[in-house]
Amino acid sequence: TAVSGWSSAAVDLEAQSAAPEFWDDAAAAQSALSELAALKRNVARLEEWDAALDDAGAALEGLAEARGDAADAEFYAEAADEALAALRASLDAYEVDRALDGPYDACACRLEIASGAGGLDAQDWTAMLARMSALRRPPCRVASVGGRVSTRLDPRLAAAASIR
Repeated sequence: TAVSGWSSAAVDLEAQSAAPEFWDDAAAAQSALSELAALKRNVARLEEWDAALDDAGAALEGLAEARGDAADAEFYAEAADEALAALRASLDAYEVDRALDGPYDACACRLEIASGAGGLDAQDWTAMLARMSALRRPPCRVASVGGRVSTRLDPRLAAAASIR
């Protein structure tokens, strides 16, 4: 399975990193450690998904057995909902990670949103874009996944409480 392959690759990389000559090539060492971190992250994520599916399955079995007892049925239904919600949240985070796994996605960037000379409507639109982007506080979901940080540097407020 993928998990056993990733686990064995992680063990191999950990053994390589313990060798004294590992840091002789700093770029290769850094690449190996990045790969090791990714492997460990993938294994942990799959184990998390497996546990959430097991929890949901157990809750659904309990729900099937609690036919006449409304309190038990409600308990098991809530437990299944919670397990599936946790799985859904983890899958959403994975989807964002996959969307942002390109060669330049770990690099810093600057996003500038300006309304120009469009008047209040353009300023309101600019404010809306700023709220949807990583410029808002607290940061949006995309900016906060995987340790990413967003900072609002220079908001220029217009007279009508919009952004210029």
